[in-house]
Amino acid sequence: MENEVLVSICCLTYNHEQYLRDTLEGFLMQKVDFPIEILINDDASTDKTADIVREYAARYPDLIRAFYQPVNLYSQGKDLCLEVLYPAARGKYIALCEGDDYWTEPTKLQRQVDFLQAHPEYSACVHDTMLHYCGGEQKDRPLLNHSADCDVRFEDICNGMSYSFHTSSIVAKKSIIANPQDFFYVGLSHGFGDHPDALWLYCNGPIRCLKECMSVYRIHSGSASWSAAVDEDYDKLREFIIGKCELLRAFRPWAPKDRLDVVDRAILEKEFELMYIEGRDADQRKPPYDEILAKKPLSYRLKNHIKCLFPGIQERYRKKRGYVSEKTEELPVTPLSPAQVSTLRPEAPEGAYSSNRCTVSILCTAYNHEAFLRDALDGFVNQHTRFPFEVLINDDVSTDSTRDIIREYAGKYPDIIRPFYQEENLYSRGIDVYQTVFFPNARGKYVAYCEGDDYWTDPTKLQRQVDFLEAHPDYSACVHNTVLHFCTDGHREKLLHRFEGDVGFEEIISSMANAYHTSSLVARRDILANPPDFYAVASEYGFGDYPDALWLRLHGKIRYLDRCMSVYRINSNESSWSAGVAGQYGKLRQFIIGKTEMLRAFRPYAPEEVLPLVDRTIREREFELMYIEGRDAEQRKPPYDKLLRAQPLSYQVKNFIKSSLPGIQRLYRRARGYRD
Repeated sequence: MENEVLVSICCLTYNHEQYLRDTLEGFLMQKVDFPIEILINDDASTDKTADIVREYAARYPDLIRAFYQPVNLYSQGKDLCLEVLYPAARGKYIALCEGDDYWTEPTKLQRQVDFLQAHPEYSACVHDTMLHYCGGEQKDRPLLNHSADCDVRFEDICNGMSYSFHTSSIVAKKSIIANPQDFFYVGLSHGFGDHPDALWLYCNGPIRCLKECMSVYRIHSGSASWSAAVDEDYDKLREFIIGKCELLRAFRPWAPKDRLDVVDRAILEKEFELMYIEGRDADQRKPPYDEILAKKPLSYRLKNHIKCLFPGIQERYRKKRGYVSEKTEELPVTPLSPAQVSTLRPEAPEGAYSSNRCTVSILCTAYNHEAFLRDALDGFVNQHTRFPFEVLINDDVSTDSTRDIIREYAGKYPDIIRPFYQEENLYSRGIDVYQTVFFPNARGKYVAYCEGDDYWTDPTKLQRQVDFLEAHPDYSACVHNTVLHFCTDGHREKLLHRFEGDVGFEEIISSMANAYHTSSLVARRDILANPPDFYAVASEYGFGDYPDALWLRLHGKIRYLDRCMSVYRINSNESSWSAGVAGQYGKLRQFIIGKTEMLRAFRPYAPEEVLPLVDRTIREREFELMYIEGRDAEQRKPPYDKLLRAQPLSYQVKNFIKSSLPGIQRLYRRARGYRD
């Protein structure tokens, strides 16, 4: 009996008690001359959905096979079709329909299977779908409204699922849809799987679309669908468009070689759309996006022109449209048990994390971090990845219980955490722990950074960054936004306030605060493991993030993701940079001198076009040093006088008074704490 099943109907359901009976009746009314089975997964619904599934499974035990999850797997980033239903499916073909949609035509399956059986070169058969707006905000209408049966166009799939077909219409070969490529998981990390499904099906054969509407797609507020979860929410809409761009970039290596122009065009269209909702209308006027703008209606182009000329109008327009994020960062980290961690990585064979198959090495320095270290370690083991990773953590002879906490976690996660315990403090001896301890022992293709008093907040952080780097070999690193947590008063704010894009030399050279924080960095290990001479200068002055960023940028581009996925604690303890430099004249002076000397050492490596920026930044650091050393008169001499004139009038007045009246200067410096 098992081998006779031709079609496996796969249905995902969650809190669908209002709709599920329609779905199941749509399956049961199918008139077919071949055996079918119905596989339905309830993802820990909190209403009566599971009871309805049990009722129908009891009535049709030879037809319905039910799966009940004890905890919600979708929220953990799991793909329930790939991990639950497809492995259990016995059919040659897979038919899809979620628990809030339903089929309306009893001959649907028969017609689609007849076509696929007669045309083995096709990967799937789909049909038109009726859109039903449950709130009545729009009239029911067909998704596609084709006048005749036709093949699905590649251009339509690349542009989006609303142009090609709906999931409830799919009947596809199991051998294809149940075995996706890596780009599928890029889509999954952004919360959608239908688009990568469609792309992969097209890669394996044409897709036939029947003109008849034979299913209904419900659009409602309780849905997990794009329409309800994204359309009215700026942050989710923005994330959705970014996800589409990343998916298409990841898909590009698998795309038909003669259709790459279609993929590239679709990426440009999505980026153009992102510029619109982010208020970057001026960017739409630059190549290559200006060609897209030129084809827009006159009314759109006129709005673009007005918004570019009048930023105040643009701001009001964006607020009216809801294109302003009011979301505050939610940053708790909930540790996972060892059993939960193992369920997140079911594909990893025993011992994978202690083998050379490691993809990412997480590097963590710890010193007197007992109050914070558990957050850091929980953030590591909380990572939901499809690849093995390891955690290398170095205790630099802490005098509190930091070492005991490391031993505790190393005992709980022996296949992941590799501790290093020093007998003498390396930092005080000027020894670089990364070059002497971490890199000689790291096994990952990539390295991720996080110090023991900072922590990660997003379980998809590593997967997102590695997905990007795997799809873009011309990039040396991937970083993201970070939340600054001021330990003295509990205040929190974002480090960066800019849009997603690449990190340039200008941001890095001017200040690391303009580029990224170290806790966000995932980089190619082979680059950072072989540093140049200017590292030694930085190491002498006690910092390594600045030369890391410069060296990475010399070897490729650095991608910035505008998503807060880590927390940087400021003034966490007396050993941190923020506590060790800010407000302390001697250390602050040494820090500025170190930045200046490192830029001079970097200069021979800098590209010619970057040299003016390097020289200007060196002068700015020297100007800053003159200020804290009380050499205000030197700020009035060339070439620093240009920098002085660029300062606010209040600064220029103070400079004049302090230069003219040394007594006032001495009082001012004492009040500011600028004394050795």
